[in-house]
Amino acid sequence: MLLIKDLNFNSIYKIQKTIRSNKYLEDFYTQYQQERNSFIISFQRVFIKKTQDIELIERLKIAIVVSLKKWIRGINN
Repeated sequence: MLLIKDLNFNSIYKIQKTIRSNKYLEDFYTQYQQERNSFIISFQRVFIKKTQDIELIERLKIAIVVSLKKWIRGINN
């Protein structure tokens, strides 16, 4: 079974590092982190246990990164 910990979320972690280095964004990071944790738990329980489609999982990881970038842009506006 493929677990969420086996997936490579390097792009997300790079973005999170940027957030942590900026005090203004740090306040918003906590809210995002809670939402992200909830999503990952659902993602792991529902999706990853039912598929071994690595290409589809890779596309979803890209979608997560794009969503996070949009979230950051929304904060900065």
